[in-house]
Amino acid sequence: MGKAHPGIIPVACWDHARRYFTDASDEHLSASAEALAYIKRLYKIERSLKEASVEERKLERQSKAVPILLEFKTWLEGNQEQHLNKSGLRSAINYSLNQWQALNEYTSDGNLPISNRLCEQSFKAVATGRKNWLFVGSEEGGRNAAILFSIVMSCRRIDLDPYAYLDDILRRVNTHPASQIDELLPDRWLQSRKAEGRDVSVRLKIIAHRVEPAESALSTEATKDYWVRRTLTNDRHRKRNRSSGNLVGSGGNGHIKLSAEEQNPNAIVLKPSESACH
Repeated sequence: MGKAHPGIIPVACWDHARRYFTDASDEHLSASAEALAYIKRLYKIERSLKEASVEERKLERQSKAVPILLEFKTWLEGNQEQHLNKSGLRSAINYSLNQWQALNEYTSDGNLPISNRLCEQSFKAVATGRKNWLFVGSEEGGRNAAILFSIVMSCRRIDLDPYAYLDDILRRVNTHPASQIDELLPDRWLQSRKAEGRDVSVRLKIIAHRVEPAESALSTEATKDYWVRRTLTNDRHRKRNRSSGNLVGSGGNGHIKLSAEEQNPNAIVLKPSESACH
């Protein structure tokens, strides 16, 4: 799991462990199938808990998943020495045993998923952006960036407007009682706002414009109507046309220009400008 950090509890992903055994099935079909059967039982439990509360999920995992994990660990230890160090199955077994504590961590908290797939998807923006950022300034800056990214991605996961959330909590976090700090977590904050009848979810108002075939050369089939859709929530596709004051989206097929009527601050469907069509 790499270097240990105080206060940070490693949580491993069963998708990764499963992938090792899937890859090893080409050369060790029978043994890999046994391992995958254990993992399949763990995922079956998770599917039955989709609508369960956090506490119910934890209790069910403790009563049903933990015994399976104990059986699986016995199987792993019993098969470890029966295969060559460089074999695919030995690598799969070694990975699972080396990560065992982290792989079991999800059973101790109903908030934790069995797979970190969604978490990895959230980090794609960071992985893409770091090629442009290159530096974070300092180690402290890196930690602060990680915290902010975690907060923003948590907001996005529950369809909460990050700006509305941060704008509120940053104004009162210093005066909020330390014993009630959990109330400022994104999901708790969203629940309290909904209870007050306030809508702070992300909204995308779509304004559609039909583009006739004769108006555009972007379509490969000139006889078909088509829609060109963009949203102003993606800053990578926005830039300011200083000469006209219009917003221009930079797409793969050319520039897409917005009229004054279409410059909606929430979200927008764009249509090609004349310059993009000729």
